[in-house]
Order: sequence, then C-alpha cells, then structure tokens
Amino acid sequence: MSIRIPTMILFALLTLISAFQPQPKTKAKVKKHLKDTVRLSDKNYDIVWDKMRIDFGKIKRHQPVKQKFTFTNRGRQPIVVTDVSWGYSGMLAEYPKEPVLPGKTACIDINFGAYNLGFFTKTFTVKTNGGVDQLTIKGEVFEPVSWDKISHDFGQVKQGEKPETIFTCKNGSDTLILENVLASCGCVVPEWNRSPIKPNDSTKIRVVFDTKGKLGTYTKLVTVYSNLGLFELTVKADIVK
Repeated sequence: MSIRIPTMILFALLTLISAFQPQPKTKAKVKKHLKDTVRLSDKNYDIVWDKMRIDFGKIKRHQPVKQKFTFTNRGRQPIVVTDVSWGYSGMLAEYPKEPVLPGKTACIDINFGAYNLGFFTKTFTVKTNGGVDQLTIKGEVFEPVSWDKISHDFGQVKQGEKPETIFTCKNGSDTLILENVLASCGCVVPEWNRSPIKPNDSTKIRVVFDTKGKLGTYTKLVTVYSNLGLFELTVKADIVK
C-alpha cells in the first residue's frame, strides 16, 4: 500500500532540507579574504616596503610636498620603529610610535620643504627593532617665476632720503597672483599689482626705503607671498649724514 504525500508538504520538506545545506563562499568573499590576509614569513622580524625610493619629479620652490613610504610587518614579532634620521634641513619625517603587529601595515610620512633650487637626492635612515633600512627621495626644485634681480644695493644714501627700486617678475606657465608683499621693517614700503598675472606676462614691485632717523649699513628683507610660492628680495643701503 503506497502513501501519497501532498505536493505542498513535499515542497516544504525539500525547502527545509536545502536551508540546512552548507552554502559555498562566493568568489567575492574568497578574494576579499585572500586580500586581507598577509602571509607571514618564518622570520621573527621581516619588513617589506611597498617602495624604498620616490621621485618627486619637478617641484615648485617653497611649495612643500608630502609623500609616504608604506611597509608591512611579515615577521612573527611586532615591529617597533625606534628612530628616523636624516642629515638635511627643510625636511621632516613622521613615523608610528606604537608597535606594528604581524600582518599589519604602517607608514613613514615624509615632508620636503623644497627651499633650495636644483636637483636633489636625500636619504632617510629608518631604525627598528628588526634592523636598519634606508629610504630615498629625489627630484628637482624649480622657480615658477623669474626675477630680473632678487637684491638691490642703493649704495651710499644721505639720511632722510627715500631711494627706490623696481623688481621685475616674469611669470611662467601658471597664473600668478601676488597675494601679499611684506618688508622686515616699516621703513621699507613695497607697492605691487594685485591683479592676476597671466602666463609669460610680467609685473613689477616698487620698493621705497625711508632712511629717516637711520645711520649705518642696513639690509632689509622683502617677502613676496603668492599662489605659486614664496619669494625673498633684499634691499641694502649705507646711510650717512
């Protein structure tokens, strides 16, 4: 004697059974798992850098640039960065102060001031409890504008006179805006055009030196602040009665 099972009950049973079957992982989940897992080496201390040399290319003078070196701890023990040193001015390095656990990544942040013109190659020494590594940055610092002169000597000037000079600036390939021009002394008064200067056009900065109440040799700094960087001009005078 056969027993007939109603269709609705049979469908419900099959659905219930399939719900308890193990579900295969999707390709996306497998890929994510492999991506998040770092294969450790057999060494206690093993640092792997994503790169150890960075080429900044061309950098505008007085426009600091930042870059980072990333490393992964593939050893069996935590990595501790104990020091990052360099023998040059105008640079700064920031590094993690906490231990970097096995399988984790961290960064050394490099800040370069771009103060001196020309090509450069600089080396940083990174010391950790696992050893010493050297990182290198290179590039070229260029002046985005050119000046007919960056200093002027008035020579001998009688006290009370107000000699003046003109500094001419020729713009490069980007629009130039002279945002501010400040002198190191109230006796030096700069005047300049605040309108944008188009590429390949020129502009002038007039500088007047008021010698009232002064005697001797004076050198004064005139700092030009612009959207393309900072420029420094100087004026000098030997003031006599």
